[in-house]
Amino acid sequence: MRGMTVVAALLLFLLAETTGGAAAEPPATSEVAPAVGPRAVAPAGMAPVGPPLVEAIEVQVVNVDLVALDRSGKHVVDLRREEFEVFEDGKRVPLTNFLGPAVTPEEQATVAEDDTKEQPAAPLPADLRQRLYLAVYVDNDNLLPFGRNRILRQVRDWVGQALRPGDRVAVFTHEGVVRPEYGYNEPPDGVGRVLEELEGGEAKNGVLVPDRTMEAQQDIASLPECDRIGPRDAWWLNEALAIARANAQAVLVHVKQSFEALQTTVESMGSLEGRKALLYVSNGLPLRVGLDVFAAVDEKCKKDYSRDSTIDTSAMLRRLTRAANLNQVTLYSLEAKGSRNYLHATAEIPRPAIPRETEAMTWASEQDSLLNMARETGGRAALNGNDITADLAQIAGDFRKAYSLGFTPARAGDSRSHAIRVEVKRKGMRLLYRTSYFAFALKDRLQARVQGALLHGGVRDQLGAALELGTATTPERGRLVIPFTVRIDLRRIVLVPQGGIHEGRLSILIATRDIYGNSPPLRREAVAVRIPAAELQEALAKGYVYEFKLSLPIGRQKVAVEVYDEVGHGWSTLIEDLGVAADRVTDFGTG
Repeated sequence: MRGMTVVAALLLFLLAETTGGAAAEPPATSEVAPAVGPRAVAPAGMAPVGPPLVEAIEVQVVNVDLVALDRSGKHVVDLRREEFEVFEDGKRVPLTNFLGPAVTPEEQATVAEDDTKEQPAAPLPADLRQRLYLAVYVDNDNLLPFGRNRILRQVRDWVGQALRPGDRVAVFTHEGVVRPEYGYNEPPDGVGRVLEELEGGEAKNGVLVPDRTMEAQQDIASLPECDRIGPRDAWWLNEALAIARANAQAVLVHVKQSFEALQTTVESMGSLEGRKALLYVSNGLPLRVGLDVFAAVDEKCKKDYSRDSTIDTSAMLRRLTRAANLNQVTLYSLEAKGSRNYLHATAEIPRPAIPRETEAMTWASEQDSLLNMARETGGRAALNGNDITADLAQIAGDFRKAYSLGFTPARAGDSRSHAIRVEVKRKGMRLLYRTSYFAFALKDRLQARVQGALLHGGVRDQLGAALELGTATTPERGRLVIPFTVRIDLRRIVLVPQGGIHEGRLSILIATRDIYGNSPPLRREAVAVRIPAAELQEALAKGYVYEFKLSLPIGRQKVAVEVYDEVGHGWSTLIEDLGVAADRVTDFGTG
């Protein structure tokens, strides 16, 4: 759920009396004990302690991105606000925000004529909630090079036409770990070059898994017949089942890691403010792991083991789609295998040793993951085709011809999932939209924002904050201890006067990530600011200083710091990209 800028702060004075002068200064508390502790350095009279001083209410809005299609599948761009009805958990809620598609008059006139043709890019809308953040996710662990390269060539030709001025695009690859290949802060016209370079990759894991499965099928096929009842037949049956189970468990580990990597990338997009879409390039993830190898046992032993022995991964898919809906990310899946018959034998995928109908079930198991991840998040799936240009044109239409419907949730921040239903009064409409949202608590939104900054970059500074790097100290077992200083402009912090003291409260979150995607537990510090009224002007001039240290391993490291004003709801996200060597630190600047 995305919090909007409409903020109301109810300043309830909870302290009947306050003592004059400054409070004591014990160290700031942390939910996660830091390896090297922080300290707050404040002007005289300021202290990082104290009880909650106000009850702050942040008014949030849930935005639902929606695409409307007529009976023929063409985009409908002329629906009015009063034609929509939105329901939260079955109860109708009033619309607080409404944005129609950002299309030009000329484009609107041609929509009904031919919706599959490429349309000229519309100008950047005045409301940046319509800005698109597009992630192209190339899942090399579940791709074969030939099919991947065919899809990437088409995406490369399409992406420049799909984006409007002001839109952002990033490219990620997955091969064991998720690697950012191109960032949102880089100019979109460089994406084509990056996608072209990716066509030269090997996709070793994408080839390895099908090869191992094929080997397991061949090993099972080479065993003696075990279709009779007897001691020797039972031995060969157990041997065949052992081969199938070992392969299924290995594939399950691979599939689980693939789902989790994709989910992590989706969750990191939650901090982006605008419309969010992820283009998933893959052969698909099986929802029934082991179907192909247990079918080989069925064929050898004339028994039915494939039905009960396969491993269901649909719960992993549900977690992925739930995460996408929670973070308002629409998933579009592009199947890279191309056109296939029941026996999809190609130069990359030889004919398997299983019956034709079982091969069709295996194929459907992989396609179902692609279809359902798109359907459950309001996106589309391009399946079973060598030429997907028409599918890509429809996806581009979704980007620029979408509506945004906003409503105030009944139970904001309750850390629960809530159902969404949208109805339109005009007859014959088909609507594409996500069917649920998650009411994130404040601490979850802050955590998502700082973790998203590690992956996507993007500095945002509402509090006049700056992150400074100090001199590293003696290495510790291949690590370097590095001091950091956060400087905050107190003039941008809401300070509440209470009996001769001006009080504010900050949350400071610290996260790190290496180039392999490893990120230790996030550190969170609660800091109270208390300034005697007599010293206020001096404190405002000096600002507030917060210091902490990190023990970082040798290698490239990214550090993100989130400073959040719990009263005024402003924030700053600060990023440093560092190269940590045995005896020095190289600062590559902000991410």
